[in-house]
Amino acid sequence: RTPAAERRRAAEAVVVIWTDVARDLALGARGLVASLRDTRLADETRAVGADLDPEAVLAFLDRLGRASVLLEGNVAADLVMDDLALACPGRAAPAA
Repeated sequence: RTPAAERRRAAEAVVVIWTDVARDLALGARGLVASLRDTRLADETRAVGADLDPEAVLAFLDRLGRASVLLEGNVAADLVMDDLALACPGRAAPAA
């Protein structure tokens, strides 16, 4: 089994990546493509961001921030990652 410290470092890296992606999706959905980390992906980011519930993306960003704090506080990385996987936003419900 991989040592806990190594799992925690890997989880921290994933949280950083997911935070960047979620941030870009939130910005892209609002048309703020100049603020994206990689403006070459502006069209794709805007399209995917538009399919997501904006409130869910913001809630996920908050959860990612909390996950960083939990990982720094030595909470089990596996539990933190499981929680994030379950909280990851899906597509917005279609308008009726």
